[in-house]
Amino acid sequence: MVRFFVVAFLMSCLAASASAQVQPATPAAKPAVKKAAVKPKTAVKQLEGAQAGPCQLGVIAALEDKFSVQKIGLTVFGNEDTEVLVDWGFNDIVAERARATAAGVAVRRIAYSKGAFDPYYARSDALFRIPRDNLTPVVRQVAGNADCERYLVVTTVSAQLSGTNQTLNGMGILDGRGPFGHPTLFTNFIVTIFDGKTFEIRRNPLSNLGRALAKNLTIEKPNPLSQLDDAAFPQPAAVAAQSTMLRDRIRVLLAEKLDKTLPDVLKTE
Repeated sequence: MVRFFVVAFLMSCLAASASAQVQPATPAAKPAVKKAAVKPKTAVKQLEGAQAGPCQLGVIAALEDKFSVQKIGLTVFGNEDTEVLVDWGFNDIVAERARATAAGVAVRRIAYSKGAFDPYYARSDALFRIPRDNLTPVVRQVAGNADCERYLVVTTVSAQLSGTNQTLNGMGILDGRGPFGHPTLFTNFIVTIFDGKTFEIRRNPLSNLGRALAKNLTIEKPNPLSQLDDAAFPQPAAVAAQSTMLRDRIRVLLAEKLDKTLPDVLKTE
């Protein structure tokens, strides 16, 4: 049975100095013979051990590295949607929050090659990309022989804005001036849990998925993290990639929403 969440909501980030005294040289002292430094192997061994050890939860973070800059006008001719390529560490946040939520569980982040999720994201015509259709074979291939008990997969989704026929695509900002008030940040993603042996999608733990989806796809305007001043909307859209404010705010928003979502998702049946 299908277990997934569509979520609309954002996140952030932070040197030390040292001094050394120079000792005067002893006049008759012979020059010291320098020995080649031996590189420590402990850290490497620990990393290899973590990757090779038992895995209770494999985390496959597959959010797209895109920031959607969207406008909804009073008429269809005023609508705009521009996707800007960014490198804001969305997937690092997913892995970090999954580890924090699954404390005490052997968690392993599963790496994958660039483009591995292209077959899944190719179906841009689907408002909700139902995982059963084309996500399972991608996850099976990405997991390879990791042999985890289950896999937590987080992917971007396009979701319909409540009360409209417009969709909000993945991570981004909506210029709601006019019909929707101030510019608002949003994060839309699906969390899917796969069985590690059969790759079946585990059942959804919520008793009423439809009601949960409707709630999650409504922009929560009172949230101070998501609401921005009018001047914060990037014009032109391409300048969004250089905005540290947008980067930091949406990272915080993403982390917050993951922290609210993952505990329910990771409940054992």
